[in-house]
Amino acid sequence: MAHMIDEKLVTQVFLNAVDPNAPVSFRIESIGNLIITSGQIAASDPLVCPDPQPFTRRVPNGEYPVTLAIAILEGGDERVAFARVDFTQGPINHWEMAVINGQLVEDLQDDEMFGYGVDAGTGCFMDIDTSHALTKRMGENDRYFLDIIEFLDETYRHTWSWANFKPDPESAGNIVAFSSGYGDGFYASYFAIGGDHKPIALITDFAIIGNV
Repeated sequence: MAHMIDEKLVTQVFLNAVDPNAPVSFRIESIGNLIITSGQIAASDPLVCPDPQPFTRRVPNGEYPVTLAIAILEGGDERVAFARVDFTQGPINHWEMAVINGQLVEDLQDDEMFGYGVDAGTGCFMDIDTSHALTKRMGENDRYFLDIIEFLDETYRHTWSWANFKPDPESAGNIVAFSSGYGDGFYASYFAIGGDHKPIALITDFAIIGNV
């Protein structure tokens, strides 16, 4: 079957209830709220893909908290293991891989996954309206990526950072960006779905677990 998220571990991580004897410990960091205006959310490396396609599952408009699960590794190394945006609270019925138009999970082979590529060590969540604003800003100013890097540098601590910024100061839309695990790679996202078939959360897995 297609590669899926470790449901038990993710639940433990975000409840701060990981087995104390586990080889990795975690700390949860809140990094602000993400504003959704179109009902369509996307994830990408904003420095190299400012105009990603949105996921097919729609989400409610509103303002939602974003948290990071920081894995604390040997020697004091810290890595963003998971990034999460919560749309509501409640028990999770099941998880599903986040896909864009044309992607069918049933077409995947064992351990295959859909996701997005990272080439600048950074991932993000953003509303599709905000992606249009980012694309426009980067088209008008081919050095705007340096501003994004500066935003990330403002929160930098050894091996990771995050930024919450608006590409269009006159719009409510924002982008919440963060370091991506060990850096460049290919990473899947998953929706947590409640019993009413509505999304509870969206999580990106940066493949830290299984590599330690």
